[in-house]
Amino acid sequence: MPTVSQLLIAMPSFEMKFTIKFIALISIAYGANHFCWSVDRIADEIFVHTDNNSDGILTYGEFQKELISDWDLSNDSCLSYHEFTANWVYKFHDHHDTAHAFFNKLDVTGDKQLCFMEVAVHIVQYDNNPNDGRIESAELHTFMHDMHPDSHHNGGHGHGC
Repeated sequence: MPTVSQLLIAMPSFEMKFTIKFIALISIAYGANHFCWSVDRIADEIFVHTDNNSDGILTYGEFQKELISDWDLSNDSCLSYHEFTANWVYKFHDHHDTAHAFFNKLDVTGDKQLCFMEVAVHIVQYDNNPNDGRIESAELHTFMHDMHPDSHHNGGHGHGC
């Protein structure tokens, strides 16, 4: 059985560890969902994560690598709602509800899977300068403003920012 002095020494250590872990968890939860990035900021971040060769243009291959190769944990060439939402919230700091609504807008077949061909349909729809299979920053920004569920707010993302 520990002595009183051992308990007194151990208590601050336990309390300190608990406090540090609690603050870290709160910080992670707050940081993951409350950055209040604007849709334009999210579009800029998509470029940072996706434009592998830093040429200012996104290709089908770069989109496929980012979405399917990097986000597809089940290796079935499609993203489930959970795979998309987890990655979207982590990388672009939207709220879970907003990411879910965005997934539903992107899932044109309604099968609860976001496959690369669905992404390609959106790329073709917004690739207009010229229609070359490459997405420039302005085209991605237009896409995000048209498709993102909170596109008309300057960073509200539905939760009081």
